[in-house]
Amino acid sequence: MPHKYRAVGATLAVIILLAACTRGQQRSSPSDEVCSGAMCTSLEQFAQTIGMQLDDQAVGYVAIVGSHTLERGQARTLANPPRRTMTANVPISIASIGKMFTTIAAIKLLEQHRLSVDTRIAPYLPYDWIQGPGVASITFRELLTHRAGFRHDSNDVFSDTDAARRQIEDGVRAASKDTAQYNNLNFAIFRELLPALAGVTDPGPDQRSTVYSEAFKKIVARQVFDPLGITDATCDGPPVSPPAAIYPSVVEYFTGSLVGTETPPGPVACAAGGWIMSPQSLQLFVADLATGGKLLSVNQKQLMNDNCLGWDCSIFLQPDYRGKSGAFNLRNAELATFVGIFAKVIPVVVVINSHPPRPPSEIAYGSFVTATH
Repeated sequence: MPHKYRAVGATLAVIILLAACTRGQQRSSPSDEVCSGAMCTSLEQFAQTIGMQLDDQAVGYVAIVGSHTLERGQARTLANPPRRTMTANVPISIASIGKMFTTIAAIKLLEQHRLSVDTRIAPYLPYDWIQGPGVASITFRELLTHRAGFRHDSNDVFSDTDAARRQIEDGVRAASKDTAQYNNLNFAIFRELLPALAGVTDPGPDQRSTVYSEAFKKIVARQVFDPLGITDATCDGPPVSPPAAIYPSVVEYFTGSLVGTETPPGPVACAAGGWIMSPQSLQLFVADLATGGKLLSVNQKQLMNDNCLGWDCSIFLQPDYRGKSGAFNLRNAELATFVGIFAKVIPVVVVINSHPPRPPSEIAYGSFVTATH
């Protein structure tokens, strides 16, 4: 999805301000703390500090830190009936966080076929695609870390279901692979790759889009959602329960002039993002990545975390946490999302359905620093 918000750390000024705001608060009980070595993090303070930055700054938001959940504002206003308060069970577009689902499915399928992330993608591309210069060298690892050298417009996936084919036909320059550059096409192309890797018969160009899109969604459900018991994730448009609308600045909300926008379905089978699901289901997902074992083995988690597969650390510095952000902009409306793992075991979810005061990755990281002593 459009990735406007990709900053990775709060500025020193923000951290100092947050620390000042929370100084003097009663220290949390030991049972509410997560400790690593000499450093301990208060989960309650972590959550509350996120809330301090978002209260009255968003039309609606949900922040989940471990077992602490903050739910504030409106998922849908009177201007977008039916009116709904924002809660952790209201479905919302998670934008580019969906790239994490694609990553996990890819890691698991590769291992099932005794392949590594350094396997080249060329044998799994559709047979009738013309492979331009440099394509033969592209690996799954490079796609998952935005180092494939793709330089076509990242937003092409929203208007052209054939965008990945056009990129492959034009090829890549070797020099472009030296620098990671965020591009939705790195993940959109998995709409073709995962079904081929799973052994789905290529029906040919006339039916491929439909067949591979359905196959991709089934693969993600089988590899990601089913093990966790997640049943509310959809890629085909709004679910039965009205999802959160997307809004512009909260200032317009307080002046009574705010009209939101409905979330469109995800592009190219949501391979690059666009799944709609509830924040509580998203928390199940990130919590399992943090401390569970239903999705990935210990070795698979280490591969993913150490090599920044899917995580934003492939693009931006995340020295002491792993996180993935998402953003969506449409008709002046904006949505911002974030999932992360802090101190290696603390799962965090932040979703905001209007223009945020700062990127949620910065908000979460600054709050983590403030809550750690």
